[in-house]
Amino acid sequence: MIFGLDFGRFRRQSQVTGIGGCVLIGAGILLLISGIVYSAQKTQAHAVALEELKTAFRRVGRVMRSAPIPYVLLSSDDKIQDCNKAMSILTGRTAEELKGMTFFEQIAKSDHLIYRSVQEQRAQGKPVHPYQLSFRKKNGAEEKKWVASSAVPIVEVGAASTFPETFGVLLDEEPQID
Repeated sequence: MIFGLDFGRFRRQSQVTGIGGCVLIGAGILLLISGIVYSAQKTQAHAVALEELKTAFRRVGRVMRSAPIPYVLLSSDDKIQDCNKAMSILTGRTAEELKGMTFFEQIAKSDHLIYRSVQEQRAQGKPVHPYQLSFRKKNGAEEKKWVASSAVPIVEVGAASTFPETFGVLLDEEPQID
């Protein structure tokens, strides 16, 4: 007989192979479940950390909204997201009117080039030193202020920011920064 088959040996090897396959599949399922549990724990920890961060921002926001100097928080598209009463007094507009308007709209036309230059610096990630701008009031009057600001690029998944979120305060005198 050229080809012979030992059915007993074949059956034992098949059973061992089948059991080994089941063990591997079971191990894979356990790994998958542990991965899901780990991911859920990480997601829960992330959610807790995010909530703590939101609470901290709310506290800082309350402090800034009560500050005696004008402050403004700009979105990545230069729109006013938040401001305080001092900013409302400077522009002659309520905070509700200012929200959604661009910061550019608050500046006197004579200073548009200065602000565009500042925007370019921020978009390139370069530091921006305090600069002076004239702000337009709702009634047409203008008032000069020093702008001290900080920009933070916000990188969102799948989106590129060309203009970072910006936080700034407006001062009567040039700030001394070392």
